[in-house]
Amino acid sequence: MKQLFIRTLFSEKYLEIKSKMNRSHKTIDLMKRWVLGLGFLMSFGIYVFYVNAASTKGYYLRKESKKLEKIEFDRNILTLDVVQAEKQLRDSIQSSPRKTEFEQINTNIVFVPVTQKLSLNQ
Repeated sequence: MKQLFIRTLFSEKYLEIKSKMNRSHKTIDLMKRWVLGLGFLMSFGIYVFYVNAASTKGYYLRKESKKLEKIEFDRNILTLDVVQAEKQLRDSIQSSPRKTEFEQINTNIVFVPVTQKLSLNQ
C-alpha cells in the first residue's frame, strides 16, 4: 500500500508538473505570438507612414515644380516682349534723321590730376 501511495504521489506530482509546464509553454507560445504580431504591426505601420509621407511629399513637390515651370515660362515670355520692345525703340532711334543730344557730345575723356588727397579726417 505504501508503494502504491508513493507511486500515486509521484504520478500526481509528475502530472501536476507536466500540466504546469504545458500551461507555461502555452503561455510562452501565446506571448511569442503577441510579440511577433505587435512587431509585424509596428513595422507595417512605420513602413506605411514613411511610404505615405514620401509619396505625399513627392506629389506636392511635382505640383509645386509645375507651378514654378509655369511662372518661369510666363517670365520668359514677358522678358522676350521687353527685349523686342527695346529693339524696336533702338531701331526707331537709330533710324531717325535728326541727331540727338547724346550723339553730338564730344566723346573725349579728360583726366584731371589730383594734387590733394581727400579724406574724412582733416
